[in-house]
Amino acid sequence: MNDLQGVDANGVDGLAFITNQELSLSERSTLKNSTQHPVEIFHLDRIAAILDSPSNYGIRLEFLDIGLTIEEQLSFFAKRDLQYKHMADTLERLEKFMEFTNKQGEESGEDDYEPFEVRTNDMISEIIEELFDKIWHERHLVLKYKVENGLDTVDPKIWADALAAAKRVQEKYGRENLGPYDDFEWGMLNGKLSALRWVLGDEWDFLDT
Repeated sequence: MNDLQGVDANGVDGLAFITNQELSLSERSTLKNSTQHPVEIFHLDRIAAILDSPSNYGIRLEFLDIGLTIEEQLSFFAKRDLQYKHMADTLERLEKFMEFTNKQGEESGEDDYEPFEVRTNDMISEIIEELFDKIWHERHLVLKYKVENGLDTVDPKIWADALAAAKRVQEKYGRENLGPYDDFEWGMLNGKLSALRWVLGDEWDFLDT
């Protein structure tokens, strides 16, 4: 209940409730009806279903040390190959479009015509890394404010690592290039990250940092 009341206290739009416990339908209903704000519940069964999907077998193996069965390995590689095929098809269509557009521009004889640049996967991945770092750093600053003002606590070892990571990001991009961002700039950063990750095969709205 305190967490649900914290939605109003902190001026946020909703609450994501995550637990590794089983919750009955009535318990989930009670949680959702405890506030007028949106509540998204990730209970044991739901988390298990998410982790048992081909997209998350790698996460399950990395953090929970749960190996893949033969069938899961086949599903994992089938999905990965499908993502690669989708990416290759997208790039092929893009290249054909660029060739057509460039040809049209050359035939038009426009003096200021400049061919489009087809960006490689490495170029896209580099920008994804930059967006990831900037979004993570902004979230870190919010948490830092809460920690310094006694609104939140973090394990000392984890917090020391987070501070060191923030310092590396600041040195890499320059503190002046790391916000704070207004609502429009923040939306643009997240929108770009979501779009570029989608191009490389991730699901829409994948904004984990």
